[in-house]
Amino acid sequence: MTQRAVATSDPPQTSRYRFVIAGLVLLAHFSLGLNLFSITPLLLEVIRHYSINSSTAGLLVSLALLVAAGFGLPGSVITMRLGLTRAFGAGWWLIGLITLSALSPNFLTLLALRLSFGLGFALVLTATGPILLQWFRKKEILVMNALNTATLSLGITVSISTAAPLASEFGWQNTLSIFGAIGVLGAVAWVFLGKDSAGAFRVASSISMAGILRIIRRRAILLLLAADAGVLIQYTALTAWLPTFYFETRGMTAAQAGFATGLLPFVGI
Repeated sequence: MTQRAVATSDPPQTSRYRFVIAGLVLLAHFSLGLNLFSITPLLLEVIRHYSINSSTAGLLVSLALLVAAGFGLPGSVITMRLGLTRAFGAGWWLIGLITLSALSPNFLTLLALRLSFGLGFALVLTATGPILLQWFRKKEILVMNALNTATLSLGITVSISTAAPLASEFGWQNTLSIFGAIGVLGAVAWVFLGKDSAGAFRVASSISMAGILRIIRRRAILLLLAADAGVLIQYTALTAWLPTFYFETRGMTAAQAGFATGLLPFVGI
């Protein structure tokens, strides 16, 4: 993938090509949402298939998110070294590796694919902010942030609601691959359509670890981190195990349990 400047005399914030970038960024967040909790309505199938317990199956969700969180700081450094276009594309390809779920011969292979998703998650989210700053006006950035959140929630809603019905038709491993394929299609589109703005080369400067630590110690940053962590902890706990709870305790079918759980992210939209 090569980094290219926008072939236009207009500033990137007024170039019509920013709408192409907007569509690609939104598609990336949709593919993130599709694969973030797609495994949760299928955990009982995973447990039976690999003869594992619930705690082990839960690693498919928790470790992926842990990798995404732990890779956040190193990911920012890697993003600046690679450049935004390459880093965003690399993250998208890592998300797309979930497509190989249909070929996973054992639990450890499936877990490795989920961990690669966590790495891709971190890279895409890290690169999204700078990309928006380069291509969009301040007011448009606010709109894009809202749309990104809504699109990610839409992806979660679609995958959780449809995973069980798809699994009954195609099998749970193939269902995971179907969701992952959206990431592959997006990554291919980014190869041909993803571009750096004219200001990309000016902002892609390096930052030391000491500088990163100074940023983290700021009170506003700490409050933002605490707010995100508090919400994500509750959201992950509910989304990860509600389908199983509804199925085992409330007597719902797998499809009904997935649909009921999918209402949570749908409200977020």
